[in-house]
Order: sequence, then C-alpha cells, then structure tokens
Amino acid sequence: MVSVQITEVHVALTHCNPRWVRIYTEVIENELSRGNRVHLLDFSLLTFPKRRTVFFVGWLNRYKKLNRIQIWTPRPWHSFPKEISEDYQRYYQSELFSYFRDNQRSGRLAKKLISEQLRTITYLQKKYPTILSSSPCTKFYISNGRGTIHRTLMEILSEKAPEAKIQYLETAAPHNPLGDRYYLKDYPIHNRIARQIDIEKSKIDAEDVQSIATRWLEPRRQANSRTNYFSKKWDDELSYEPYKNVFFSSSTDEYWALGEMWHQDEWEDQYEAFDAIMSRLSNKGETSFVLRLHPNLLNKSTDFVRREFERVAWLRSRHEYLKVFFPHEAMNSYLLLDKADRVFVSISTIGLEASAMGKSVWTCCATSYDVIADVKKIWSMNELQLNDLEPWTVKSLAAKKYVAYTLLEGVPYSHSFKRIVVSRFLTFPFHSLLFRTLHVILRKIDLAKNVRLSKAQLENI
Repeated sequence: MVSVQITEVHVALTHCNPRWVRIYTEVIENELSRGNRVHLLDFSLLTFPKRRTVFFVGWLNRYKKLNRIQIWTPRPWHSFPKEISEDYQRYYQSELFSYFRDNQRSGRLAKKLISEQLRTITYLQKKYPTILSSSPCTKFYISNGRGTIHRTLMEILSEKAPEAKIQYLETAAPHNPLGDRYYLKDYPIHNRIARQIDIEKSKIDAEDVQSIATRWLEPRRQANSRTNYFSKKWDDELSYEPYKNVFFSSSTDEYWALGEMWHQDEWEDQYEAFDAIMSRLSNKGETSFVLRLHPNLLNKSTDFVRREFERVAWLRSRHEYLKVFFPHEAMNSYLLLDKADRVFVSISTIGLEASAMGKSVWTCCATSYDVIADVKKIWSMNELQLNDLEPWTVKSLAAKKYVAYTLLEGVPYSHSFKRIVVSRFLTFPFHSLLFRTLHVILRKIDLAKNVRLSKAQLENI
C-alpha cells in the first residue's frame, strides 16, 4: 500500500475584503482537494487598524468544523521590541503612506499606527515560532504585502522553516479581457527581475501578443474607460500643442519597502532627474517640454502635495519653456504621447504603454519593465552624459509581450467564490470604526484642499 505524504500548509490571512477572500478560497479548496492539512493564520485582529469584518468572520466560520483545518487567531501583545532594524523604517513609511498618504505624517493617529505595528512584530516573534514547532510548515501562502506583518513572517520562516515552499498571492491584472484571475508564483509580483526573466522565457506567438495587448491597451487611451480609473476626468476635446519632449511624474511611495532592486538610481528624486535631462536637451537646442503630473497626486496628504509643488516650482524656475499640466486638469495623457518624440518617466507604467506605441522612452528609476521593454535607462548623471538622447526605432512588440504575459500569467478562478456580491455594511471593519472614520474624513478634506492647491498653481503661471 502506497502511503500518501500529507503537506502541512499555512495560509496567512492578512486581508479581509471580498476580493482577497475569493483568492484564499481558491488556495484552501485546492489544498484540501489534495488531502493536505491547512492552518489558517487569521491576522484580522492583530493588525492595526483592525481588518476583521462580519463578512470575513462568516466566511472563516465555514472552515471551523473541518478536520483538516486549524485556525489560529492571535491577539495583540502588550510589550514592545527592544530594537527595530533600519530596514523596518521603510515599511513604516510605506504603511504611513497607505493610510495617511504621507511618509512624514505625525500626530496621534500616526503614532497609534506605528505603536500597534511594533506590538504586532513582538507578538509574531514570540508566538509564531511556537506554531511552527507544533505544526511544521512545508508550504506557506502569503499575500504580496508591503507591511511589517509580511516582513516579520518571512523573517521567521527563513530562520525556523527554511525548507518551506513559499507561494506568493496577489490580485492579478484588473479588467482582464481574458477573464478574472489571481497571481500565484514562488516569487513576489514586485520582484521586477524574476518577473521579467519569466516574461523573456515565455513562448507567446507574436500574433497573440499583438491581439491580446491591443485588447487591453486601446481602451485605456479613451476618456471614461473602465480600464483606467483616471480617464473619467479626461476631456478629449481639449486642444493642445504637439510637445516633443514629454515627462510623466509618478507616485513612488509604494516601492519604498520592496528592497534594493527598486532603489538603483542615484537621483535625489524624479525632479532632479527631469531637471538634468531638460538641461541636456536645452543645450541641444530643444525648447518643447511638458510635464504631466500624475492625477493620483491629489489623493496624497496636503503636506505631501505642497512639497511636490515646491519641487515643480523649482523645476519651472529653471526651464522657461516648460509647460506643466497639473493633477486636476482634464488632459488625456495619451494625447500628449501621440506627437511626442521623447518620453521620460520615473517608474510610471505609462512608459511601458508609450513603448508599446513605438515611442522612445527613457526611465529615470527602476521600473517593472526596464529589462524586457525596449526602453533606455538614465539612473545617474553619468548615464545621462553617456546617452545621446536621440530617438530610435522602437521594438514595440517587447512592451506588448509584457502586457500579454501579465494578462496570461494569472490563475483562473475555479471554486465556489467565483463571484462575491455582499453589502458594504458587512465588509466594514467595525473594530476600527473610529480610526477609519477619521481616516476617511481626513482624506476628503485633503482631497478638497489639494484640488484648490492644484488650481492655484495653474492660476499663478
């Protein structure tokens, strides 16, 4: 009689919204169908602000009576760690940005967030190794999070269960014309090097690349497109000049906690890079420059927006021919691309789309596509001096292959939670009602202030 080896699977439940419950359901049901034992690590009460919802509890209760399911729901610890490594500071910055849209945010709410994150670290470091000892983990599923809880879990696993196979989960490309999917691989979705190596190795027919990429890229260029959140504010009837050199700013905060592979450039920030490039082009006789500020800037804190506008004002003071489109303006970014000779970005994915359009693109920072797409890197002043900044005949199929792979790489859903329709009332985390209410109010206030700031910047030109 052949014995079947049972795998001990741990699944870290760090999100409670219906989209993630759908992914967790797929993982759990697949492992149960293989006869494996599953340990659900329910962190809905440990993190701050608390994520637990009525909907999540109802879903989790489905698994409480199953023999091959164990559920661990930790509670906050009441002491703090003695030392915090410098690496964790980036994670704090990332989480401050997630909730307050500003890595320099201070005040009672911000201090509360950080103190609770410290408690979380302490608890996991003390308790999770015990869980691993009683039920050794041979496979571990974790969301591709950027928070302290994810970092701490990975550190404990590397020390206490180095043989465990780690599987990373993430939501796949939104509005996928090939059908809804989720990401499941043995490396994080933001591992820019590993992912691009996989894309280069993939065998996708050129005709399929062209047709699949077009189905996703073309709708994003249109106003009110369901595949592009910011397009609802565009006005395609606006007249504009055919600017030859187009610069796109980016939000870089979400990459602070993702390791050194995302911190390869030597610029102080994207504006220093743009200034150096404009100066170089001006010396070549160029006078047509436009900077499109990312519309998402309006969703940051007002203090952060003020600091960004100060940098933009500095840039404008140094380049008299520079035209700036501010975040509130209804300019379709793709209209700017149509007539451009050169496109410059920091990390923005519009650089990938511009390359797919056949435009010459230079990146000032590490991006998710700079290895496979036909773009050039200017990550330092030395690289800028060595680059002639002359447009070239772009191999647009490379960027389109990236898009096609992204749409194909996910795993199609197959289990019970194919569609989840639930009231917003059931998906609200009442354990953190006060924090989240204040958070929403602050966001609304900041958004209104930011729109006024953006309009004032335009009026002062």
